[in-house]
Amino acid sequence: MSLIVRPARQEDAPSIAAIRHAAYLTKPGHATAYGTLPLADHMRLETVNTQIFIAASSALRAQILVVEDPATGQVISTAKWFLPVPEGERALELDRLPKVNPEDRYLNHTLLEAYMRAIAEKEMNGQEDRRCY
Repeated sequence: MSLIVRPARQEDAPSIAAIRHAAYLTKPGHATAYGTLPLADHMRLETVNTQIFIAASSALRAQILVVEDPATGQVISTAKWFLPVPEGERALELDRLPKVNPEDRYLNHTLLEAYMRAIAEKEMNGQEDRRCY
């Protein structure tokens, strides 16, 4: 069986959302942060946010790849990362993208804020203004 690895396209967003749900939202830690967001709501929000990310990936210096099974045409796996930003260049910051969020009643803001602070500290990877992860 041959598989195809390729950059994500807009039409892949629902499949990516489903994969992310299976990988993350079913885990206890994620449920603690994001609550029990109904599946239909998660799929809608994650699909829109993934489409926004794909459209802005070049400016973000980021990439989402998918693995497609050519026999079925299904996206079966995905990976997302941020590329190194060359010295002297700047990338669009992720927090500048519009994002559709779940209702506040589902979120554990204290935990999410601590998580975002920790990520921001690690993003720079010891190199001022040059995120790489």
